[in-house]
Formats: sequence, C-alpha cells, structure tokens
Amino acid sequence: MVLLYLMQFALFLFKRLARRNKERTAPGSKSSYFPQFYVSPFPVLSLLELDADRLMAFFSRPESTMLRFRGGMHKMYACISSGGNLVLRLLWHLMHLIVSICYFVNRLVKALESFLISSGVFKRYKNLDISKVKYLAVVIDSDEARDIMKVLELLRWLADIGFKKVCLYDKEGVLKKSKEALALWSKSEIMSKNAVINGPLIQKRSIFVQKANGVEDPLPERKCMRLEVISFSDSKHAVAEAANFLLKKHYLNSDEKPQLTERDMTDALKAIGYGTLEPDLMLIYAPARCHMGFPAWRSRYTEMVHMGPLKSMKLGAIIKAVHRHTTVHQNYDVHKPVYFK
Repeated sequence: MVLLYLMQFALFLFKRLARRNKERTAPGSKSSYFPQFYVSPFPVLSLLELDADRLMAFFSRPESTMLRFRGGMHKMYACISSGGNLVLRLLWHLMHLIVSICYFVNRLVKALESFLISSGVFKRYKNLDISKVKYLAVVIDSDEARDIMKVLELLRWLADIGFKKVCLYDKEGVLKKSKEALALWSKSEIMSKNAVINGPLIQKRSIFVQKANGVEDPLPERKCMRLEVISFSDSKHAVAEAANFLLKKHYLNSDEKPQLTERDMTDALKAIGYGTLEPDLMLIYAPARCHMGFPAWRSRYTEMVHMGPLKSMKLGAIIKAVHRHTTVHQNYDVHKPVYFK
C-alpha cells in the first residue's frame, strides 16, 4: 500500500511539473519572454519534458502496474534509456529497488508464515475443518502444468489434508494428455491399479490390506479421493450441446420465445450430462489472477483464491486458504434468477 501511494504521488508530481513546463514554454506566457541565458530554479522540468507523457501513462494505473511490473520492466527501462534523462534513470532504479524490496519482503513473510502453519505453531490451523469444502477445484496454468512432479506433490498434499473430491483444470488440456501422471502417483503413493485420470475413485492399497486382515478403518470418510480432470475444450463442448438442447426445446417446436434464465441453462446442462457439482473453493496456481477459463456454470458461488505460481506452492498457504474459507460466512441469494440476453 505504501508503494501504491508513492506511485500515485509520483504521478501527481509529474503531471504538475509537465503542466508548469508547458505553461512556461507556451507562446504569450510570461515565462516565454525570459532570455535564453535564463537558468530555471527547477532544472528537473527540462529533463522531464520528453518523457512526462510516458511516465504519466505508466503511473496512471498503479495497481495494474504492480501486477505487470516484472513483465514490462525491461521495456519501460528501454523507453527511459532512449530519452537520455539521467534523473529519470535514477528514478527508475529507485522505483525498481523499492519494488524489489517489497517483493522480497512479501515472499519472505509468506514463506515464514507457511512454514509456521505447516509446522503446527499456530493452534487455530491444527484442527482444520474441511466439511465446508465438499468439492475443491485447482486451476493450474498450462505451462506450469507440464511440471508433473509439482502437480503430483500438490495432489499428495490435498490427499493428506483429507479432500475427497478434487477437480484439476488447465486451459490447454495438458493434464488430460499426461496420463502417465497418475501412474507415477500410484507408484509413489502405493495406489491401486484402478486409478485412472477421469473421474473414478482413487483408492489406497492400504485400505485393501486392512480389510484383508480384518482391521476396521478408523477413518472411513478418507478411504478415497475422487479426481476429475477437465480443460477448456470441455466447456466449449458443453455450451454447444446445451445451446442445441435449448434451441430444440424452446424455439424449434414453439411459436413463443421464452426468456431463458439461469435455471433453464442449469437444467439443460444436467440433461446433457454436464450437471456436476460446483466447487466450494478454487485454488488458482497461475501468474495471472483469473480463473483461466474455468466453466462459468460451475463457479457461480465459488470462492477463488490466487495462490501464485505452481513452482512456489506451499502447504501452509493451502491450509490458510482452506481455514479462511471455512471461517468466513458467505452471503448470496440463490433464489434470485439471472437472465441471459
């Protein structure tokens, strides 16, 4: 927040300096009659004359600039370097230093907090109640989903926490194509040979060993975890089939054209076999803060939590996100219809 205020103050300063500089150089103004050997008491004005517009565009949206700061850092530095202004270059390095320090402190605090949570130091995170998270969705960036070992490690963490129904999603369908992922997981976690990638239950072999020895399982609710893997192509196919279903039902055989509601769309999806459960919580592992094209009809009341890139995932961050979801009271009106135009 302090950095955002500094950037907004810098925007105000640059706008004011640029406006005063234009007034001084405008024809007919008093400052335009100054002799050529006149030295301005504000030498920064002449230095900022060339790059004031670019800097104003840069600082106009500080929040979005913070999110895209690393990606456009080299491009912005090239623009400032081409102007040849020493003061702007010093300001750029100063801003870069401040942002780097903020990112470093932020990562350090999150890493320390995650370590303390996963170590059981905080008592409120020890007894984690996941009864409110009946269905968990995990959205992974397609480029990061190629790191299968990270995905398997994430699944092991979710299984250890006790989730019974998990939905994995990536936009390009990398996880659906990586069928060997669950084979590796079945070997590392000693899973049964019945584990497949789309839908069926994944059962631990220890369950069968306990049943064979006549030992009752003390935790029957954690016997299995249902895993669903979807991609953006599933969404397009479902929307196309639902549209055809609604067209045949309401428009082809009827003269009246009713106004379709959200309930009609939900019934159509259920009729064609896509009326699955809606996730209660969605963990997003991607550089961007978005759901990456996750099916909209399955995330109407889903709480979305951005977890950062997959390579920096932490068990403590997952526990914290789940704990926060279970302790927050959610208010929404499920009876109010939403109309499609």
